[in-house]
Amino acid sequence: MNIAYVGCSFQHFAVKDLEKLYISKQDTSHFYHHIKQTTSIKSICLLMTCNRVEFYFESDHLTHAKKELLTLISTFKNIPEKTINDMITYKEKYTALEHLFKVSCGIKSMVFGENEILSQVKSAYELYRAQNQNTALLNKVFQSAIATGKRTRTETQISQGSYSISSIAIEAVRERCLDYFAHNILIIGAGIIAERLIKKWTALGHPSITICNRTATKALKLAQAYQLKHLPPDELKEKVKNYSIIFTATSSKDFILNEKNFTDTISSKYFLIDLGVPRNINPNVDHNPLLSRLTITNLQEVADKNIHRRKKELEKCETIINEELEKVKNWLNYKQQHPA
Repeated sequence: MNIAYVGCSFQHFAVKDLEKLYISKQDTSHFYHHIKQTTSIKSICLLMTCNRVEFYFESDHLTHAKKELLTLISTFKNIPEKTINDMITYKEKYTALEHLFKVSCGIKSMVFGENEILSQVKSAYELYRAQNQNTALLNKVFQSAIATGKRTRTETQISQGSYSISSIAIEAVRERCLDYFAHNILIIGAGIIAERLIKKWTALGHPSITICNRTATKALKLAQAYQLKHLPPDELKEKVKNYSIIFTATSSKDFILNEKNFTDTISSKYFLIDLGVPRNINPNVDHNPLLSRLTITNLQEVADKNIHRRKKELEKCETIINEELEKVKNWLNYKQQHPA
């Protein structure tokens, strides 16, 4: 099996380090094009989330392909190849498959057993297919990983009562701001995480939620669907001070907010929750004691409180993973014995 994995995650690195390798959705097509043009890699799928950066690829010569991939990432992200080498983990063949299956199941997530990662694996696979990167092997691998993720959530209690990153973020705010119903909430972004924040806050019955996004049409659509207020993006800098709880969840390459957005008029505490990759909020806000910033890294402490019971399901999940890996092995054996 000529499949390999290169990547890193929150388990060993903070968001500020992960974002060095993060490839935004806008840049993914460009990256896929360069893979085809400049490497011997047959097929590659990128899995980019708020706390992991992963590349799964197929090649007849995995070690050489890995070198080509790291060189391309170095050029693409304008960072030294040694920096990448120091950050990434490399796995081959069934070890790489096992890693992907565990990721899909939520076993390797910050929030053990969370559901969000399965949707992200599906989205990565859909984007991979849309870029005509398809090979039978990588197709089979991702289809099997998604099936494994579904099985573990159906046949075990790994996701029962589980929390996504958005849920953890809201819980963290509620712990720090007991009168959160009295605060205006602003959500900047209109992607999956932003919509999940909206769903959870509206389910709690919060009376004042506003959404803002660089592409106003996306924000307006969500505002209409959930009966929210909408803040036009060109008014963000002027009116951001009107919101004391602010979530950011965009893929912007530049900081959206920084300390000067709040200077002079700040008289009470602001809660800033940065769920973006790269980070959306400049760390310089930490200089002001009235600006309380939380990032994905900070949320690990909250997540740890909720995972003990679900980890009891780990053995059942590993049994399912092994069964699904065996299915892939059987499929490969059949393909080798019956070549097209």
